[in-house]
Formats: sequence, C-alpha cells, structure tokens
Amino acid sequence: MDVSKIKIISRFFICTALLFIIDCRNEVYDPNNRDSNINEPIILNYYNSFTFMINANNITYYDVENTNLEEPLSEINIGIENYKAGYVEIFVTNKNLVSLYSQKLTRNTENLTSTLKGYSPERLAINFHNFTGNLKIVLSSSF
Repeated sequence: MDVSKIKIISRFFICTALLFIIDCRNEVYDPNNRDSNINEPIILNYYNSFTFMINANNITYYDVENTNLEEPLSEINIGIENYKAGYVEIFVTNKNLVSLYSQKLTRNTENLTSTLKGYSPERLAINFHNFTGNLKIVLSSSF
C-alpha cells in the first residue's frame, strides 16, 4: 500500500472520530450562572427534591414538569430576582390534578415558602406571560 493511500485513510478516520466526539458533546450548564442560558430552564430532578430555574427574557409559554416526589409532606420555595416585566403563575398538583398550591407573581420575591400536606406534589405547571426575571422554584420532600 502506498504512503498517500495510508495518509488519506488516516485522515478519514481522524475526521470521523473528531465528528463523532463533537457531535456527542452535551452542553453543561452551571445552574448558579444566571447570566447565561436565556429562556432555557435548568431542571434538577431527584427523588426528594425538584428544582426549576430560568433566566427569562420576555417569555410567554406554559410548561408542565413531573417532579417524581412521592412524600405527602413537602415544601415549596420560590424566588424571583431581577424582575422587569410580566408575570408567572405557578401551580402544583398531585397525580390526579388536585391543586396543592398556586401563586401568581409580579415582582421580586425572596424565599416565598409554603408547606404542602396530604398529597404528593407530582406535577409543577408554570405559566409565563411576557415574563422577564430570574425564577427559581424548589420543591422538597419532608420526612
């Protein structure tokens, strides 16, 4: 086999490997960096806690997330920083869509906390209407 064919085959395999590596890369977002990832929520979902964070810029949409929480006693903590406009509505329900919590927010809010008793908070629905601000919602099971 001549040297030029070996070079061509080697380059082909190197390019193919590079394309595979680049194509398989997952974006890693720092949940504490609220200056990036505009309008892209960061969701952390564990067996005893659920966190939803977003750096929103004039968004209008409705989102529903499953929390995977199963305890009948839990807590919700909500915070909004850098509020500029619009509103956000937050709804927490159990698997049968029984309402456990609802709130409409139109300003900066720090550590708005409530205890949810009797049912597992299995769904979180968030309705954004021309909302601009940094929203963080944490649902956590209480044992």
